[in-house]
Parts: sequence; structure tokens; C-alpha cells
Amino acid sequence: MYYHFIPKYFADDPDRDCFLKSFEIPELGLQLTDKELKTIKPYPNERYSIGCLRHGFHGRNLIGFVIESEKSLSNFTKICEWVVYPLERGEPDIGFVFKHITRYRLLDDDYPLFSDNFMLLDSWSIENKKYPLRRPSSWPEDRRISSVMELNSQLQFDKVEDKLGGKPLDDFYEIDGVISEREQIIDFHTAPIDLYCYLSENPGRKMPPLDKALQLTAF
Repeated sequence: MYYHFIPKYFADDPDRDCFLKSFEIPELGLQLTDKELKTIKPYPNERYSIGCLRHGFHGRNLIGFVIESEKSLSNFTKICEWVVYPLERGEPDIGFVFKHITRYRLLDDDYPLFSDNFMLLDSWSIENKKYPLRRPSSWPEDRRISSVMELNSQLQFDKVEDKLGGKPLDDFYEIDGVISEREQIIDFHTAPIDLYCYLSENPGRKMPPLDKALQLTAF
């Protein structure tokens, strides 16, 4: 089974420094630290920070990373810790650690691939082959759902990217409105492997190839 994860943080300002400190999938026995991780801003909207692997892919900055495991899970948890630094100069250069937990529920086992990239669940027509829409019925009809941590309120996020936000299960706020911890529950369908491979061959999409997946042995 392939698992494509995209650790994602949405800041209030493109100049704010946000770094992925740790990444964990307890059900797969996977734990990564900042020694294995790096943080990039691959999107035109530089308020997004994305976690990826520090080494591999010949230095390419790819969106997220792929894990290959003998385990085929229908429920699993992504735990990300982000370090966020003050924006204003003159403030103490001390990073604050925020936690983001996403609990995934896979609704089928049609394909041995999960991807955090919700676009793989859209309808596609590529080289005379059609891929039907596979969005879960629990998603609002006019919205895609994304696993994303952000700095401030969900209302702010909705105003900026109305089609990306999903209501979190829980948000815990600091006094000044900064989110210190978020937990989401998201339904997903599996995604066609050949569609993923086709898109990952396009350098502009910056998707990590499956043949470079981090391999785990089931225990």
C-alpha cells in the first residue's frame, strides 16, 4: 500500500517562518524528525509551508512524500508538529511548537494508494481514459477537504481558500487567537495508481514518484 502525505501549514503572512519539526504515523510505526524532514514553499501562494524529505530525489523539492508499507490500513493518524517563529523583527527569535492531528478514514480498498492530494479524487480524462469523480459523500458538494494546520481562525482560512477548508473537529486557541493544536477527521477514497504515476511524471506538479517511496516493513 502506498501512502502519500502532505504536511501543510497555512500562515498569516508569506514571510513567516514555519518548519515541520516532526511527523508521525503511529499505525505504521513511522516517526520522522527534522533530521529527515525539510520545509518548502512550492505553491504560488507562499503562505503555505509544505513538509518533505530532506534527502533523496536528487535535491528536488517535492510536495510531501510517499510511504510504501505491507500494511493496508483503513484508519490511520497523521501527527505533525510545526515550529512557528515571530514575524516582527526585534521580538525574541524563539519558535513555538504547534500540533496538528489528522485522523483519516479510507472508505474503500479499490486501489492500493492513498493520497493527501484531493485533486486525485476529481474526475480526469487523460489519453482517452476517464477517471470518475471519487469524492466522499461526506464532503460538501461544492468543496474539497484538506488536511491543513493554520495560524489563526478557521474563518480566516475560509475567506482565503473557501474551497479547501474543512471544518476541524477541534481547535485549541491561545489567548491572542493563534491555534496551538488542531484535530481533524477526514474521509477519503483510494486513488488510481496509474493516474498518480501519470501526474507525478509532470515536473510542474512536483509529486514524489512511487518508485522512490520510503519503504516500511509490516510488524
